[in-house]
Amino acid sequence: MAIAKKTYTRTVRVSRLSQQDRQEMFEVFASYYDNAFLETFERDLAEKEVVFLIRCAVSRKVVGFSTLKRYQVELEGEKAPVFFSGDTIVHKDYWGKNGLGLAFGRYLLREKLKHPLRPVYWNLISKGYKTYLLLTNNFGTFYPRYDQPTPPRMQALIDACGRTLYPENYNPASGVIEFASKPGSVKDRLKGSVACIEEEHLKNPKIAFFQQRNPRWESGDELVCLGEFTLRMFLSVLLKKARKNLKGKKLPHAEGVVRDLPRLQFLK
Repeated sequence: MAIAKKTYTRTVRVSRLSQQDRQEMFEVFASYYDNAFLETFERDLAEKEVVFLIRCAVSRKVVGFSTLKRYQVELEGEKAPVFFSGDTIVHKDYWGKNGLGLAFGRYLLREKLKHPLRPVYWNLISKGYKTYLLLTNNFGTFYPRYDQPTPPRMQALIDACGRTLYPENYNPASGVIEFASKPGSVKDRLKGSVACIEEEHLKNPKIAFFQQRNPRWESGDELVCLGEFTLRMFLSVLLKKARKNLKGKKLPHAEGVVRDLPRLQFLK
């Protein structure tokens, strides 16, 4: 089993990215996505606020990244802050403890602490089951999910996110941003070898649910998902880390976002 190479991660505003940074980011992206075009990549990047850049500790070259932007959706006369994860990829040689999840968690923690009593939501659109599992394995409150229906308020928020991000492609009946069924639509999609769903995967009810809700994921369709980001998640992580340090044993699979996110491979 290969050992992940050493990296370091920095949070950088999009406006401060160098042209070399952008080129290296696109090279990583294009190595894992079909229908990847530099012009489209640059246009999407310009809409984001920050980038979590992962660099090789030796060469200093960009080997992975995740983009993030914030926006607001209005529901029942109130505005809810939403943080949207855009393009994210990490070269396979650097999967593991690359610091991406920690940088992401710290960023959202700072935002949450500004208004502790106000709900903060993480929005992701998933065209791969690994992305969906990232949500289900780390958030206590998230939708859609296989084991319970989506409450009306959360469904309204999901619909608002879908309409905000892709008003021409979002289908509220399915909760999916549909590209495959749109004539002439060309959308980037994960290469076939990256996130295949095998028969054995469908034994996992979460993966089976994702497949059922987004049957055309291989063509680039994306399931709109929403999780509520809470301070309790961080407290849970701190307690589990303390237990691990005291016992010197590996803990069972945790729900904490900071512990699990560093093992992130794909968000999209």
